[in-house]
Amino acid sequence: MVMAAVLGLGAADSGAGLRKLEVDSQRVACTGIGPQECLRVRGSGGEPWTLFHGAIEGFTFAPGHRYTLLVEAIPGKNPPADGSSLRTVLREQIRMVAVEPPADPFAGKVWRLFELQAGADAAPLRPESLITLQVDSPGGQAFGKGGCNRYFGTAVLTGQQLAVSGIGATRMACPPPAMTEESAYLAALARVTGYSVEDDALTLTLADGRRLRYRELLD
Repeated sequence: MVMAAVLGLGAADSGAGLRKLEVDSQRVACTGIGPQECLRVRGSGGEPWTLFHGAIEGFTFAPGHRYTLLVEAIPGKNPPADGSSLRTVLREQIRMVAVEPPADPFAGKVWRLFELQAGADAAPLRPESLITLQVDSPGGQAFGKGGCNRYFGTAVLTGQQLAVSGIGATRMACPPPAMTEESAYLAALARVTGYSVEDDALTLTLADGRRLRYRELLD
């Protein structure tokens, strides 16, 4: 496996062993052998953030700080069959900058679902579907439209982790497509472990690696 695949770097960064790597200020929920937390990293060219599974040897991460590192990929001895054949080793910590805690991404916002990965056989959402999410972080509540019924539940937000439990809904009956989507969505929402926000898109990550993706509803 080449360096670019391990670190999520762009093609222009591949080839040599030494690379600059940016590390984001918060870990996020991810899935490896089981649910865990991963660093978010990117190359020095401003590529999109990617998840880093594993460890950067010699590096101590402190939440709330963004780093620029010089790292080296070194072939490891007896690598696991399902893991990388390379070790990532810190050679120099170039920069460490304190980052202000992110503003509550849910405050005053309504998010509309546009991608539901509830299962391997999941079908795309219908264009007319209107499934929404609102999270009142201080009040510990999540609620919205499920496509047919209004739903509600308890939300616990901790850093980049989000859990929604005790989900209930009204009892209106709708045609099968809407009810099928709603059931799949609410079941997936109950398995959410983390979230991330990029521009106007919200992604909720499930423990099994599947995801729910939303855009801010402005109308």
